[in-house]
Parts: sequence; structure tokens; C-alpha cells
Amino acid sequence: MYIGIPVYRAGSNIEPEYLKSTDVIKRQVEYGRNTGKVDGCFYFRYAFFQNKTTKKEVENLLDILD
Repeated sequence: MYIGIPVYRAGSNIEPEYLKSTDVIKRQVEYGRNTGKVDGCFYFRYAFFQNKTTKKEVENLLDILD
């Protein structure tokens, strides 16, 4: 199974958690890995990997990607 990761939400006010923390996406990926049921992730949208609003969140995510 592959799960979708909403990079576009990082730093937004869509959900309060994204304003309080800069490791939400990282934790989503780690959670998926820890279940043993997730084969990989795909990320919405590539452009947000280079967006200043999502920068901190993406940096934290990149730390754990193989």
C-alpha cells in the first residue's frame, strides 16, 4: 500500500497541527513505516518541496528519507 502525504498543508492553517509543529509530515511517514503495512509514500505536490512556507517541514522530512 502507498499513502499520500499532503506536503501542501505544511505551514498552512488548514489544520492547527501544521501551525504548531514542523514535523507533522515526517511523523506521518514514520507512522506509515512503523505499521509494516505501507510500502511507500507519494507526495502532493512537488512544487511545495521548494516553497518557503513548507521549507522547515520539508527539511525535517528529508532527514528521514532514504
